[in-house]
Amino acid sequence: MELICLIQEFIIRHHTILHKQAQALTLFFKLLAVCFKYLLQFIGYFFGDVCIDLFYIGIPLQVTAANIQGDIRALDQHMNKH
Repeated sequence: MELICLIQEFIIRHHTILHKQAQALTLFFKLLAVCFKYLLQFIGYFFGDVCIDLFYIGIPLQVTAANIQGDIRALDQHMNKH
């Protein structure tokens, strides 16, 4: 009788451990899916911001180039007077 109780207890404990491992695996897949979702969202936002910044950087570069050309013309005119 004791042997049967030990075998039953072993089987019950063994199945309980497998059940907990199955839940841990499901939790791992859920966490992996959430992390993957946020990683893709981060990459999308990052490249979107970089593209927008690349379009906006052209405007200050053109303004700066115009200012430099104006300064060079002013210096050329001043040098031509002398």
